[in-house]
Amino acid sequence: MQAVPASFWEQTKANVTRVPGQAEWRVLADAYVGVARVKTDLGHLAVHISPKLDRCDTFFLADYAYGQHHQPLHRLPGEQALVDQVRNDPAACLLLWHVLAIHRFSARWLQRDQVTVTRDLHGKIKGSIQLGRYITKHVALADAATIPCRLRERTQDTPNNRILKAGLRRAALLALNLPVPGARRAVRTAVNAALPRFAQVADVSGSPRDLRGTSTTGPQRHYAEVLHATIGFLHGNFLSGELGSTGTTAFLWSMPTLFQEALRGVISESTSLRLLEDVPVATIHDAQGTQRSSSKVDPDYVVVTAKGSTLLLDAKYKNAATISSSNDLLELPGARLIRVPRSDIYQMAAYRQHDRWAKPVGALVYPISLHAGETLPAPHQVRGFGAPIYIYFVDVGPNARANLPRFLEHTVTLAEGSADVERALESAPTRLG
Repeated sequence: MQAVPASFWEQTKANVTRVPGQAEWRVLADAYVGVARVKTDLGHLAVHISPKLDRCDTFFLADYAYGQHHQPLHRLPGEQALVDQVRNDPAACLLLWHVLAIHRFSARWLQRDQVTVTRDLHGKIKGSIQLGRYITKHVALADAATIPCRLRERTQDTPNNRILKAGLRRAALLALNLPVPGARRAVRTAVNAALPRFAQVADVSGSPRDLRGTSTTGPQRHYAEVLHATIGFLHGNFLSGELGSTGTTAFLWSMPTLFQEALRGVISESTSLRLLEDVPVATIHDAQGTQRSSSKVDPDYVVVTAKGSTLLLDAKYKNAATISSSNDLLELPGARLIRVPRSDIYQMAAYRQHDRWAKPVGALVYPISLHAGETLPAPHQVRGFGAPIYIYFVDVGPNARANLPRFLEHTVTLAEGSADVERALESAPTRLG
């Protein structure tokens, strides 16, 4: 651990400690998850940080986070991370990883190489004449000035570059099937930015015949990693977030930001909900009534329904699956515990009192990972602050996409203050402690 540069732990936002007298080091990750790799005097160290919420699908969240306010993905400089190439479903961020990897490679390494080609030259000879073709196709047709020659020339139109371009084309094609419009746009934009570098490269399908012409030896050895990843990509094997042997730029997600931006993307895709960019302020005045200071009143989302009702939402990933004092724990079906600090509740109670919004509904959203066949828990409520403050959940596990309609249904029902949700809440009271 002492051989690892301090800058690496700063970049990964990890705290490294050791109790005096003990040999073991303790590494505690803060907000980031992902993979990173660093070179030390003792060799390479690979770090894999998993989400604290079991089975959390970060790729699902990333799909919905594209095109929102903040960028949750943090790319690390230096050594490439080695990840496993095992997924068979192309999430948007996986497509973007391939596209950006090819783009970065082409900016530095895309080069001309000597290839053997056949050209019909007029009135001159280069290389060797293809005599048989010259006699039958040209001399016999009174076109003796056209001479077919086989020659070597430097060009970017090499088998390696053709495969890389095929990878870009495949990413653009797969992007059409992504379920989130913002993610589709992000992939298409990245592909369109990379393709001009391959303007002199022919399009191929990536067939076995095309692959047989590639080379990663000699002057082409620097193609090894990106070509290996692209061939796997063309075969339908996509990068995952697990450690493995395929090189890619080290990446880390800020999970609170990723969850917040993904939730914004989910709500913005709903046809019955509208997000407002509404950030009022609370002001401080002196005894004469002169304003001296102000502070933003900034819930994560201000949601308006078609009927005009307002819902104030705060996303609370940072408190998911966190062990704390029993007074903060909310028991959910499936023996799950979610931490609901009093400060979260007080914060929403304060938001709801601002005079910008007339009788808004306030709610806190927590992530949960559901197993197959489980349904999203009904919203809970906190009583004692006037109108109830609601606590409800969004699935971020392997079945997240299938449970989105129920989450949006809960959101609309809460915002409109339906009597149906009041009956549901009576059967699902909040237990803290």
